[in-house]
This record gives sequence, C-alpha cells and structure tokens, in this order.
Amino acid sequence: KTIRLYCSKSVRRLIEGLTSYKEQAWDTLKKDLKLLYDDSLNRQRYNLKDAKKFAKQQREIRITSWTKFLNYHRSAVAIIGWLKNNGRIDETKADTLFWQGIHKAFRNRLEGRLIMLFPNHSLRNPFPTDQVVAAAEFLLERNRFDHMEDLGYDEDDEDRDSEDED
Repeated sequence: KTIRLYCSKSVRRLIEGLTSYKEQAWDTLKKDLKLLYDDSLNRQRYNLKDAKKFAKQQREIRITSWTKFLNYHRSAVAIIGWLKNNGRIDETKADTLFWQGIHKAFRNRLEGRLIMLFPNHSLRNPFPTDQVVAAAEFLLERNRFDHMEDLGYDEDDEDRDSEDED
C-alpha cells in the first residue's frame, strides 16, 4: 500500500490504475510492474562478449602488487561473477575468463605456484578462481622479508660495495 509514497506522480498514477494494486494482489502487481518497465533490461547487465573484452583488456595490465590484483579481482567479480551467478556462464567458463584476464607474466608465476600446490590438477581444466586468488595473495604478500626498499636498502649500495672490493 505504501509503495506509492516512494514513486513519482506518474508512476503512482500507473500503480493506482492497475487492477492488481486495487485487489492487493502483490505478486501480480510485481509481475505487472516488471512487464510494464521491461525488467529484462535491468536483468541483463553483461554478456559473454563483455567478459571476453574485459579479459582481453585486463591481460595487458601488469600485476605487480596485491592492490593491483585486488583491483582486477573486483572488476572480474563484477562482470564474470555476475554472468556466472545469473546462469549466463558456468563455473569452468568463469574460471577460464578470470585466468585469461591476468597478465601473462604474472599468470606464469601463478601457474608455477598452483602446480606446486596441486600437482594432480589436469591442465585441461582451468584452476578454480579461489585457488588463483589464494596463490596471488601468497605471491604478492605485502610484508615479504625481501622488500628491502622498505628498510632503506638500495640496490645501488650493493653495486658500490662490490666496486670497493675490486
């Protein structure tokens, strides 16, 4: 009954003109509104072509930090995840598209890590996205011991030390 309070005047008039509203048949009212406002436009956010285009664009972007990977992952979930969750693609296709969207250099590092963790995984099938994300998190650990630049270490210092020894 109170739905009219949240609608514009023209929508309110439309609702009041529907028999389903007058008879308080709320499920029918919902169907009527979906039909009148072409709900299919709201349900179709992405298609497979969008996901392929996304993967092609993303694989050109180098992933060198956890932050960059998370940016990729969030964007992939928005498109690929939506397609999977709405029955447009299956899990295998979603995993494949996710994998294809990762820059080749980082994909090679990921593959090495994943094969080490899952030596019996058939390469006929894509790695599950959750395994890829876990491997990326490991490889891109923010607090790695060898991030010497955070400690003021400069590789040029090492070069100077070796010159002094000559």
